[in-house]
Amino acid sequence: MNETIEGIIQLGTVAKQPEQRLERITDWLKARPDVLHFQFSPRFDGWNGPFLVSDGQENNF
Repeated sequence: MNETIEGIIQLGTVAKQPEQRLERITDWLKARPDVLHFQFSPRFDGWNGPFLVSDGQENNF
């Protein structure tokens, strides 16, 4: 079964060291045998943008 999961990871403010948080998340993903591929978009401000263009295929839960 080939599944794709997309999401947003909130890294926090500069004071919370987002680069180190992203590195820990990357290490965690690399260590998981069930994660075959992952990629990150450029970082953006989730409150103020700029936002990426949507393809309209999102599901909100």
